[in-house]
Amino acid sequence: MTKSSKLFFALFLMLMCSMTCSSDREVVKVEAYRSYNSSVVAGGFQFVGYATKYDTIVRELFDLLGLPNVDIAVGAVVEDGAFASISLDCQRRFLQYSEPFFDRVEASASLDAVKVILLHEIGHHLRWHPLEQNVNPQAQEKEADWFSGFYAYRLGLDTINGKAALEKFTNLSETVTHPGRSERLERFRAGYKEAVRAYAPNPLLNQILIEEFYLPNNIIALERAIESSVQPRQLDEIDQSNFMQTLSLLSDETETIYSILGDLIISDEMGDLRYLDSDEKIGQLIGPSFGTPHEIIKLDYASYILQDDQIYAINFDGSRMRVGYKLTN
Repeated sequence: MTKSSKLFFALFLMLMCSMTCSSDREVVKVEAYRSYNSSVVAGGFQFVGYATKYDTIVRELFDLLGLPNVDIAVGAVVEDGAFASISLDCQRRFLQYSEPFFDRVEASASLDAVKVILLHEIGHHLRWHPLEQNVNPQAQEKEADWFSGFYAYRLGLDTINGKAALEKFTNLSETVTHPGRSERLERFRAGYKEAVRAYAPNPLLNQILIEEFYLPNNIIALERAIESSVQPRQLDEIDQSNFMQTLSLLSDETETIYSILGDLIISDEMGDLRYLDSDEKIGQLIGPSFGTPHEIIKLDYASYILQDDQIYAINFDGSRMRVGYKLTN
């Protein structure tokens, strides 16, 4: 082959590589990928050829993570799901997703759930998982779930919807490549919890978030008060003697009654919590721990501080808001 022929052939290969690896082309061949929900792709990805709103969201996440110029190409594809992939031919990394898939996630949960999934795929790339073909893929999925949980807290995302993403869009049972849903939820929780330990703004809030790290937004005092249809009971606005006489008929001497945002809640001698008119346990009274002298009223949906017979919710800036009382004879 002559020198000019070799040069022409080299230019031809470069052109073909550019074409096959461009997100504007119909199909991109990939040698390895990781998917969010065990989606299987044969050979390559078919790009849709246009930008979506999710492209912008991915770029915003890159910026928030301190990766404004990261060499990961982003694009929507026909294949259903979300993927972290590599093309060895062109030495490029891709973050691909299906627009209908993300539309379903947003509709059934929220945009924060989409971002949690994107953090999972970004985690795959930052840990170079697609290049590590001899590593247990389940272990890599656990690492990516941990990563998404950790940065969900760091970026202020709604972890309730992160939980929804895992519960609604992952496999219930384990597969060859992915752990089962419960195990993935635990890894997401572990990542979030670790971020709380490292970055919660004050020790008291740190304690509550560790206890209730899965539902952080529910302990924001102002948000909880706005969502509530009633305000905390004011004992001076009712006939206290008649009120307490009525309550005494509904509970025994070993039980304590609390009023929280209008809900009457009973604690028995074991610290189990239930609504006044129900036998179903809804939470636990937790004694002083983590170096704080206050008891914690930990309900299924929120956590509160009990101090001097007053009940408080804690804002993320550490400020308190009174949301209820301990009712005593």
